[in-house]
Parts: sequence; C-alpha cells; structure tokens
Amino acid sequence: MTITLDYIGSYETAKVIRDARQASLDAASNEMKKFDHLRLPNGLTPDAVKALPEYQCAKIASEFAFAGLREINTYINKHFKKERKADRNRPVS
Repeated sequence: MTITLDYIGSYETAKVIRDARQASLDAASNEMKKFDHLRLPNGLTPDAVKALPEYQCAKIASEFAFAGLREINTYINKHFKKERKADRNRPVS
C-alpha cells in the first residue's frame, strides 16, 4: 500500500489510513503464524522453512506491512501532535 503522506489533510484521514495499515499488518501476522508449528523448540525457524516460497512471501508481506504502519505512525506523531494527545486523553465511553 503506497500513499503519499504529504497530502494527508486531516487527523481523521490519517487515522483511517493507520487503521487500514494496522489491518494489513494483522493479516500479514496471521499468515506468519501459520508457520509457528514448524518452529524448533527453542523458537527459531529452521532454514528449510525459511527457504519455502510461502514463508518468504509471508515474511516480505509482514515486513512491508510493518514498515507502512511505522511510516503512518511517524507521520501522525510529527504532524498531528495536538490532535493525537487530545485523542489519547479523551475518556473512553
């Protein structure tokens, strides 16, 4: 997902983009979890599993989704400090 962040005009738009990127990361994480049963007892992933095309595709998707979420979070923290602080301090109903 590529969006030029320079054109985000409002905090609400940025939150929608952040939510979409979070959903993308959640989906990618679920794909990576499909390989959990192949892990070694010490938690490491064997090289044979890392060589699988399905694993490589899921890994790239996960890294790409994480980078996108990090990018929008950085943008929000830089450009919408006041709105984010007000949103954080708003009581949950």
